[in-house]
Amino acid sequence: MQISDDKFDSLANESEQKYIIEYSYAIPESSTWGVLTYGDAPGGIGGGVPGFLWFPAKEDMFDFIGRLLPHYPPGPASADLTKICETTTHIVSQWSDGEITMESALSQLNIALKRHSQIDWCGQFEELLSGDTEIAKSVRSRHNPVNEEGEEDDRVITADEQQEFIEILQQYGV
Repeated sequence: MQISDDKFDSLANESEQKYIIEYSYAIPESSTWGVLTYGDAPGGIGGGVPGFLWFPAKEDMFDFIGRLLPHYPPGPASADLTKICETTTHIVSQWSDGEITMESALSQLNIALKRHSQIDWCGQFEELLSGDTEIAKSVRSRHNPVNEEGEEDDRVITADEQQEFIEILQQYGV
C-alpha cells in the first residue's frame, strides 16, 4: 500500500494536533492508560526528552501508538514511512488481539520506531501509583526523593498525594 506525501502530511498534522490537544494535557485517573515516550533523536535537536501521554481507554492508546506515533516526531526524511507505519500497525494489532505480550510489543515497536520514537512504559496510571515494576518505582521516587535513611523512596502514592504526583508527571522529562 502506497500512501501519498499529502496523506503523510495530513497524518503528521493529525498526530501533532492529537498529541497537543488531547493526550499531553490529559489528567490521569486510576483507570487511565498511559505511555511514556520520547523522540529518538539527538538531544540537541529535541530528542530524548520523555513525556507521559494519557488516554481514556486502552483502545485510544493502541490507536495513537499504531496510527500516529510513527509521525510524531517525524523521524529522518530518508525513512521509509510507509513500511514503518505498516509494521507499527501490525505489531499493535497483534498486541491488541492478545497474540503477543506487551513486553514483546514494546520491544518490537521500539525496533520499528527507531530514530522516530521510543516507548519506555505503557500501562494504567494505577500501576505508577502502586506497582512493583522498576519504572513505577523510579517514577514514584521523583515524588518521594529520599527516605529517612537518605535512600530513594519508591513507596506507594497515597490518595492525598495523587494531585501532587500528577503535577510531577506533567513535568516529567522537562
